[in-house]
Amino acid sequence: MAVKIIFGDLLLLSGLVAMGSLASAGPVSIDCAGPGANQVTVPDVTALAPDTCSVLGSSLIFSNFGVSSTSIPTPQIGIASPNDGTGVVGADTNLVFQLSSGGSGLDDTFLNYEATGTIVGLDMNFKATPLTGNGSATITEVACSIAFVSSACSGTTYADFSATSICVSSLCTEASNAEFLIGGPESSMYIQNDIAFNGANVPEFENSHFASAGAVVPEPELALLLAAALLGLGLLRHRLNKQNQATARRS
Repeated sequence: MAVKIIFGDLLLLSGLVAMGSLASAGPVSIDCAGPGANQVTVPDVTALAPDTCSVLGSSLIFSNFGVSSTSIPTPQIGIASPNDGTGVVGADTNLVFQLSSGGSGLDDTFLNYEATGTIVGLDMNFKATPLTGNGSATITEVACSIAFVSSACSGTTYADFSATSICVSSLCTEASNAEFLIGGPESSMYIQNDIAFNGANVPEFENSHFASAGAVVPEPELALLLAAALLGLGLLRHRLNKQNQATARRS
């Protein structure tokens, strides 16, 4: 009977410790695009801090969003709803960013954020809208090992590519480009999108993050149950080993 009480107490204690660890965790990770197909819960990515952002079904975590611009006022950037493309498609985690305004001249807006999780490549896709008769918009995406300083990567560059949408009268071309990370998969990176307006606006653009196959996030409750179960099996195995050793010594 004493053995059962000790085992139960230890298992209960392990569960309390695990729950305490979850309760004392850092920033909360919220759903990037909200629970509804047409709901946008992140109209301004800079308002996320200190919380992080995740997409249902993806192992990736997004944080440290920042927006700056050479135009005044600085455009507001939010994350679009699942109905607009934010979500998971195969191994891709897609974030669709929406801009509230843009410039008609040679203006640059910079979107920066950190992506944590095993990523093997990046992709972007967008289509500009004309603000004058003819114009264009270019987005240059750079992935860096450390946070950008004055829009420059002073660490290791994992990716560096761009795409341009050209507008003639009211028609604009689709712009897209992709690149595998230099050096292979990375578990953390800082991403910068330099959005350059030249007589055209970018109402929204999609960033895709190619994750390693099979990278999924278990629900917190499931992770806690698994941890408790594994700990319980370990304690039981330890107790049985001690009992076998004691029996062997007596014989």
